[in-house]
Amino acid sequence: MRARIFWVTASKGGSGKTLLTMVIHKAMYSKRIGNPRKTLLLDLNPQNMDLFNIISKSPYESQEVISVGNRTKLNLSLIKIREEGSYVATPMGPIGVSEIIELPIYLVHSLGLENVIVDTNINLSSLANLEPRIISHIKSFVESIEIAIDPIVFYIWSTGSITRYVMGTESKTMYEVQLLMEGIKRMALAFGSSYEEFSQRNVLVTVNTTLWLYNTITILRTILSDVNRRIQRSLEKSESAFYTFSRLTKDIIIRASRIAAEALSAVSGLRPKFRLIEVFYLLVLDHILFGKIEDVIRKISVPTIADELKVLVDKLSTEEKVEVPPANLFVVPPSKDVYNTQALIYSVHLLGREDIKRILSDPNADDLPYKTIEDLADSLGNFLRAYMEIRK
Repeated sequence: MRARIFWVTASKGGSGKTLLTMVIHKAMYSKRIGNPRKTLLLDLNPQNMDLFNIISKSPYESQEVISVGNRTKLNLSLIKIREEGSYVATPMGPIGVSEIIELPIYLVHSLGLENVIVDTNINLSSLANLEPRIISHIKSFVESIEIAIDPIVFYIWSTGSITRYVMGTESKTMYEVQLLMEGIKRMALAFGSSYEEFSQRNVLVTVNTTLWLYNTITILRTILSDVNRRIQRSLEKSESAFYTFSRLTKDIIIRASRIAAEALSAVSGLRPKFRLIEVFYLLVLDHILFGKIEDVIRKISVPTIADELKVLVDKLSTEEKVEVPPANLFVVPPSKDVYNTQALIYSVHLLGREDIKRILSDPNADDLPYKTIEDLADSLGNFLRAYMEIRK
């Protein structure tokens, strides 16, 4: 038996982990990348149980409290959504970092699941604190069960946190990227893999643009459709390569941020124009991945930012694109209904059970409240199908 566990992590709070968790589940319904009715949605953010609270307001079969765990027992509130075996669950108290890896594996084994989607409350850098004895224990547990675990980690990168440091002394500064790489290394060891292999084949770096409301409805939609189309095409034609996390970070994410920041500084003068940062960032990202962005520039050119775009294009003229685009980078497109999508996470608690059923119930997803995220799920589902194919 084989089971897939998705961990959704991010570089900071409010980056869209809960939304992405729901989108992955909806993609299972719409694109058949896994059995959605043999899936557990696991909310591991007991201080802010958005996922559990949203899903629990949908019709469900039963609810119970169970005591689970491999090394230590945890009380878990478990809701069975459908008789076929679809669940949502959350711990009833604080958990440690090791449980974020161990608990989903234990539940796959004990509930007979094919998929677990974990909405975490952590940055991958948190895993850098895992002690060798804990890693060894997790590895032994994974090897002891009669299930082959396929771990996939989504890492939502907020561009504002890329170059921050988390520890400083007189002699040394520890940047977040270093801790991220160490966290990935320790998770890789728990699954009997090397850092290089795990970060290439099991970590999906994700840029989430659903938070960029200012430009999402207009200019960004044009740019994103171009980026997503090219990413999808390169995957389907097997013209992509798996990048290590460190290479993807240095050659693409940080590089794009640096170029976008320099261009923003050049066009701002004494008056900052931060409203352009998302536009600049995605245009730079598009250029680094695929080169030649003249067509999309022509599509979005408007008199109000024509001069600024010219500065950016001039700067990009000396920047080379990567040889092959990465297969493990996903850019979340904006929802066609972006304002309601945002409200789904932040304001749905104001609605009663019947209101949620009437407004958000998705008949194509067992009446779960996924109506506003169908287009996001289609995009992610198409990406994941191509990604899984080239991982074989």
